[in-house]
Amino acid sequence: MKKAIQLHLILVLLLVTVERANACSCLSKSEKNWLTIAKSQLGTYSDIILGEVVSSDNDIYSIVVLDTFRGNAEVYDTVTIEVNKYCWVEFEPGLGVFYGELNKEGIIEVSECSISRNLSFLSGAYPSLELESAIGKPVDLEKEELKRQSLLLKNWILEYALLNAYRNSHPKQPQPQTPNKDYLSYLAVALSIIAVLAVFFRKQR
Repeated sequence: MKKAIQLHLILVLLLVTVERANACSCLSKSEKNWLTIAKSQLGTYSDIILGEVVSSDNDIYSIVVLDTFRGNAEVYDTVTIEVNKYCWVEFEPGLGVFYGELNKEGIIEVSECSISRNLSFLSGAYPSLELESAIGKPVDLEKEELKRQSLLLKNWILEYALLNAYRNSHPKQPQPQTPNKDYLSYLAVALSIIAVLAVFFRKQR
């Protein structure tokens, strides 16, 4: 009986591992072919925003929108994004770009398969490198970090240019304007003038 339970647990663990591995398999992205990858993301996700992570609660983040390339989020709005459970993708406080799908609850669901990420390298910070040096051939870690910093910056410049070009070629439809207080005030003044003129012409008869 114990062996059966142990076997069952092993199978469950294997299934979970395979499921997570499959979910994360799309994460391998070539940073040296970034423009092609960024182009493929444009046709995949309905909402693409540049924003600042201001708070987080497990896999749910509050983002202040700084720019919108696709979707209806307005600049300076605070939107909520939720990350899929697989791969333990996390975002640090600060600037980031987010590719996702808006759900019925108004939450932007961000997939680990997207190129959503923090842009901390723009402030001089960049992901730490783990390099294995060959025997007798020491690695110049500072030089490698500088090369990676340059690559990340170049990729973001290309991506940002692509996102801007996409937005310029897909302008938003103007929203119909509803009368505000000023319009109502003008309307009230106009009606008052019409009423005065009507009374005046009646007296002239």
